[in-house]
Order: sequence, then C-alpha cells, then structure tokens
Amino acid sequence: MKKKGIIASVLMLALLAGAGCSDDEYRARVTELKLVRLAPTSGYAGDIVRILGRNFSEEYGGNTVTINGVEARVIEIARDELSIIVPENAPGSYPVRVETPTATVEGLSFKYNVRPEKEYAVTTVAGNGALGLVDGIGTAASFAAPEGLNYHRDGSIWIVQRGGVGMFAIRRMDQSYHVTTLCTSSLLNYPWGGDFAPSGDYYVANKGNNKVLRVTSDGSCSEYPITGATLNNPMCVAFGAAGEMYVASRNANEILKIDLATGGVQARYEVKMPESMDVDAEGRVIVGTNNAYYLYQIDTDGSVSTIAGNGTAPSGSSYSDGEGDLSSATIGMVGGVFCASDGCIYFTDRTAFTVRKLTPAADGSYAAGTLETLAGVAGTKGVTDGTNTTATFSYPAGIVVSDDCSDIYVADGSGSQRIRRLRLR
Repeated sequence: MKKKGIIASVLMLALLAGAGCSDDEYRARVTELKLVRLAPTSGYAGDIVRILGRNFSEEYGGNTVTINGVEARVIEIARDELSIIVPENAPGSYPVRVETPTATVEGLSFKYNVRPEKEYAVTTVAGNGALGLVDGIGTAASFAAPEGLNYHRDGSIWIVQRGGVGMFAIRRMDQSYHVTTLCTSSLLNYPWGGDFAPSGDYYVANKGNNKVLRVTSDGSCSEYPITGATLNNPMCVAFGAAGEMYVASRNANEILKIDLATGGVQARYEVKMPESMDVDAEGRVIVGTNNAYYLYQIDTDGSVSTIAGNGTAPSGSSYSDGEGDLSSATIGMVGGVFCASDGCIYFTDRTAFTVRKLTPAADGSYAAGTLETLAGVAGTKGVTDGTNTTATFSYPAGIVVSDDCSDIYVADGSGSQRIRRLRLR
C-alpha cells in the first residue's frame, strides 16, 4: 500500500509538472485546508451538522468552528470530516469558518430556519418496518407500501395498501391502533388514493388497470364505471362537501369532475401530473403533483391557479418554505393533501421527506398565505421518531388531520412500511 501511495504521488507530481505546477505548489494543494459541504445545510441551534472537507486537524481542540462568529462545539474529528453542535444565531444564512493551527478557511453557509411555534412529537403508531400483510395492534401489524389515508365516519382510518402482487389491500386502523384487513379483492391492482362519498362507500383510484373501485363498509369491492373519459394512471379520488366527485388522471394531466350518480364526466381541468388532492370547505380543489413542483388550486368557477412553488424540486440545500413569498417556495412530489378544519392545507412532500402546512392569509387566499415545515429533515430520508425536524420520514404519502388539528397521521410508505403520528404538544 505504501509503495502504491509513493507511485501515485510521483505520477501526480509528473502531471502537475506537465501542467506547469511545481513540487511546492503541489504540496500546498494537497495540504490545503478546504471546506466541501455541510450536511444538513439548514436547521436550528443544537442540531448536529457534519462538515466535509480536507486537512482538518486530527488533534482534539485543534479545530475552531464558528458560524457568524459564534463558536460551535466540535464533537467528532477526522482529517476529512468534523461534527459540530450548531450554536445560537438568529434566523438567516451565515458563513461557516474553520480555523486550525496552520490555516483558516471560510466559504460555506448554514441557514438557521425559523423555529416552529408549535412542537409536534412524531411517533410510529402502527407497522414494524417488515414488508407484509399482517393484522395486529400497533407495531405487531405489518404493511406493504401504505399509501392513501382517509377518516371513516366512525373515527377509524382506512389505509390503501398499494404493496405488490398478492399484497394489494384496503386496511382499517381503529383508535386503539388495531389494524385489520377489510379487502383483498382480486380487482385491486396497485390501488392508490381514495375518499368516502356521502353514502359512506369508499372510492379508490386503481392505478394498475386505470379504473376506479367502490368498496363498501363490509369490504365488498366492485368497479365503478366512468363514461366520457379514459383514465391514464388514476392516482386519487376526492369528494367535496356536496358530494361532487373528482378523479386525478395523472398521465392524462387532468382532473375530472364526475357525476357520481351516472359516472359521466362533467368537467375537465388541466393540471400537470396530478398526484394527490382534497377539497376545502369552500369547494376549492387543492392539488399536489408528481413532478410539476407546484401546489395548484381549482377554484369554484373552474379556474386553475398556482398556490405555491417555483417549479423546481427541493433538495437539502434548495429547500425553502418561501419566507413570505410562496412563489419562491420549493415544492416536491406531494404524496398527500388534507384540508383541515382550521382552514389550513396540510401536505406531505415526498421529495424532501417532510410534512408541511400552508396557512391562508386573512382573506382566505392560499397564495398569499404562509408555509411552514412541521416535521422531517429536508433531503434526509429515514424512520427516526422525534420532534419536528429531529424526526425523519422515508416516503411520506397519505395524510389526515384530526378535527381539533392536534393529531396528524401520515402513511410512511416504501422503505418504512409504517403509520406515523404527529401529535401537537
């Protein structure tokens, strides 16, 4: 190994010499103190952040790290990585500075987010991570890609399990977190999002064969015929308060309004790659997309407008709640939308692995409202329980919110196979 290292150094010296670089310049380059990236790039005081780079001191106490001039506590050291505890600073983006006995470097920024006024405790209430179709209470149950969530009038939550062949199912979780299987009909073929009609029957988008299915309270399943349109990857069904029915036909780039009594198409609304939706108390349809990276609104007059998003996918570094301007917010693939009793929109961001809330302006306008992240770490995939942004999600999908808005349930699908609860404390 030592011989290989010598040969590599000689070759590098030769290459640099050919490029007009002297030995001294080469040695300066390979020993240069350098910052490469932060992980994560945003958060709060007290968070642990990794600083990746080169030529940090490997001596305890040999690295001084400051953010905005405030010293951070260094808890782990290596030649190419430091772990720090983020010091206190006001919300904003500030430079990170690392000083060793031989050099000082500055060049990356850490963004301090605005702390949520409310704290949510995130816990797993059902599922154990195993892929399966096993009934039981809490973590004794197992799921295969839980996707859609809806409240039944009896207070239970119905769960659409899109799973895989042999594990397509409609499940039920009662208020004691007892999970049972309602339906495993052979008609189910990659079921996705559903909703309850005023009659109490459950309608679910059957993505695998471009149909909509109707499931009764006893678990019997039948096809619901739609006339006047050919569905193309239906992802979601939603009902308004008056019983109006909407179906998201994702790959046709449209939302269909359906006459529930006849199955006929009453209206079509053009929306790019609609993935999830809900209807608010005013009758406005709120739509999350697969890859358009916006939240849309279909108003009661049929007009379609953008509520939030700048059209680009969020990442750990670009994730933004808009800071007062929702047109600059980054919105990922929205796995679930819920219009809650407090007038707010709660939704899951599958791209960023977060759960978010949009509060409308005083006049009821969503586009003029404010966006906040309730839980999850932008760009970090995981299944860690915790509070707010110490918790992580793997595949946040369907979402429902209790009447008093104190409990939020999220289907954490592929990679997690769990139902997670956010409880307001």
